[in-house]
This record gives sequence, C-alpha cells and structure tokens, in this order.
Amino acid sequence: MAAPAGADEEPSVGEDGDSIATDLVLIRVLPKRPDVEARLQAELGLLGFVSERMDVEGDEALGPDLLDRIDGSASAAIELEITEARIELWIADAETGKSVYRRLDPNTGDQGDPRTMAIAAVELLRASRLEAAQGEPEPAPDLPDDGEDLPPLQD
Repeated sequence: MAAPAGADEEPSVGEDGDSIATDLVLIRVLPKRPDVEARLQAELGLLGFVSERMDVEGDEALGPDLLDRIDGSASAAIELEITEARIELWIADAETGKSVYRRLDPNTGDQGDPRTMAIAAVELLRASRLEAAQGEPEPAPDLPDDGEDLPPLQD
C-alpha cells in the first residue's frame, strides 16, 4: 500500500502525464468534535473530495462570511456549528459563488448524529454542484404586454 503524499510532494501523475485533479473542501466544526470531522471527511471522500480542517482563529462561527474565507486552493468550505438547541450548517461553494444554509435540530430524530450531520452537509454541497452543472434556466418567452397582438374578444 502506498503512503499518502506529504505536503512537499508532487501530486500523483497518471500514465498520460496528467496530474489527478481533486476538489479540496475545507471543513470547520464548532466546537471541535473529532467524531463529526472524521465522519464528514469520510462522506466527502466517498464522493471524491479531499478535505482538510479550515484554519481560522477563534471560536466564532463564520456563517454567511464563510465564502469570503475560502482560499484559492479550495473549491468549497463546510462549517457546522453545534449547540444543544440547534445545528447550523453552512456550505460555501467557490465554484458557484453561493452559500447554502440549513438548520438541523439535534433533538429531533437522529439529526444530532455525526453521520446524519455529515451526510446533510455533503448532500447540500452535491446539490449546489448539480445546480451549477445544469446552468441557468432558460428565460420565459416574451409575451406581448399590450393587447395589440391578441385576437379580438368575441361577444
């Protein structure tokens, strides 16, 4: 089994000379919960994402400012703020330039379970990417705004 590449090593290169492209997703869990971080990394890995802990000083949630804090090497960031009353989940997608927010209730069903939180986060990121891949919806056809192009009314 090959050892993982270190920070100073070159990325893997295929037989045709192309390096393997990876999407880096930064993750932040407040307060620190290694069980949630590990599950989030596992779920991201299943979809081909590489993840690492987001380096931010302090314990304040970034929330809507998360998108502004993504550095150039990452394609997205996920922040989970966990309290006894709520779980706030923010997904910032640098590829689309959009942020998505969802609130979970840790006291309802299994929403406080690390696996459930991780799957919710990854599904939001995946949905954001699918929406971007579909592109902008086609505009509605122009309709006449005056009555000139409409047939006359019949009595």
